[in-house]
Amino acid sequence: MPFRVVDQEDFRDFIRDLNPKYKLPNRHKVVATVLELYVEKNAKIKSVIEGLRVSITTDTWTSIQMINYMVITAPFLDTNWGLHKRILNFVQVISHKGDDIGRCLEVCLNDWGIDKVFSITVDNASANDTAIAYMKKRLKSNGTLLLDGAHLHMRMSSIPFDVVTRWNATYEMLNSAFKFKEVFSKMAFKCDSFIAYFKEEVSKEVDGVTTKAKRVGSPEVDDWERSMSFAHFLKKFYDATLTLRATLTPTSHLILSTVIALQVEIQEQILNTSNATLQSVATSMKLKFDKYWGYIENVNPILFVAQALDPRYKFDMLETNLEELGYGWDKIREEKVRVKGYVTELYNAYKKGVVFSSSTSSTSSSATSNVEQRSSVVLDDVGGVIVDIDVASKMTKKIQRKKQRHIKMR
Repeated sequence: MPFRVVDQEDFRDFIRDLNPKYKLPNRHKVVATVLELYVEKNAKIKSVIEGLRVSITTDTWTSIQMINYMVITAPFLDTNWGLHKRILNFVQVISHKGDDIGRCLEVCLNDWGIDKVFSITVDNASANDTAIAYMKKRLKSNGTLLLDGAHLHMRMSSIPFDVVTRWNATYEMLNSAFKFKEVFSKMAFKCDSFIAYFKEEVSKEVDGVTTKAKRVGSPEVDDWERSMSFAHFLKKFYDATLTLRATLTPTSHLILSTVIALQVEIQEQILNTSNATLQSVATSMKLKFDKYWGYIENVNPILFVAQALDPRYKFDMLETNLEELGYGWDKIREEKVRVKGYVTELYNAYKKGVVFSSSTSSTSSSATSNVEQRSSVVLDDVGGVIVDIDVASKMTKKIQRKKQRHIKMR
């Protein structure tokens, strides 16, 4: 909404109707107030991030006006280990080319006085590989690249949300429809307009030829059963989206287990021949997952470190996850050695003061007390019921069963 709207008489009449005593400022006053607020918040954020090593998340898209935009956010920990997340910039970019994205990102970081970056999270577009390479060169020339950029490139949420977000809408639609299952069944016999809708002919294009045909028809018992199975499958991705996109709680230690659990679920559905639609969807998802997680060696090692540092599981969870992927004990031992090496390197970097600057001011975060909680719906055979599903708890049970097997073997 443009600032000039406050000068329009209709808008001023509207405000007078709401509160006759309120004196509406003109657009010049509004602009000055917004600018003053921006300068104040800008200075406050700069004081918080001064000297800190921050992580960066960036995404680009093109509007319907064919204008390229990029948003840049910065999740980071202060010196009291308080978790923050701030939107730094929302800007136009010349193009989606890697060098242009990298230069725009560099300008933004320079404006904010950020020269220490832990990781940059981007999606899987090839242009972003170029952008990361550009930033790696710039950070290396500044002498602030951590561990030669081993942890710099982070895939967007580490799972293909361009696919998942689309299917989440399907899940929510199905979940809403199940609650009205009986209503639809009765309408198929008693509602004339509902019956007439499915008798209408619509245009349909097949192999470039347009023909007319009647709609498929109202859902029957078999349709509801297949849809229920489909929704149960999509529910797992819906939960993963909510869990891994939390902004006020740490999620890095959950990513590996969540993604591997989804991979296992996808593979099971690919082998399930009882539902052809579900099998087809799982196959297309598998192709996307392989682009991100086809080779465990290409995964950002910080995700393994984050899981190993979870005091509840340490390396037990890593072993269980790799077992789920079908790795043998020799490969698991090799990965454990590799991860321990990364933990040691990071520890030494912190010990030398590479991550936190000694001159950084101590700032606590009140935002970290606000835990982001979202409930999700699991479908039973009747309707929607609120149930919380914790992937970590499932993995914990597997760890416990594994330990019990080892005890029996002794």
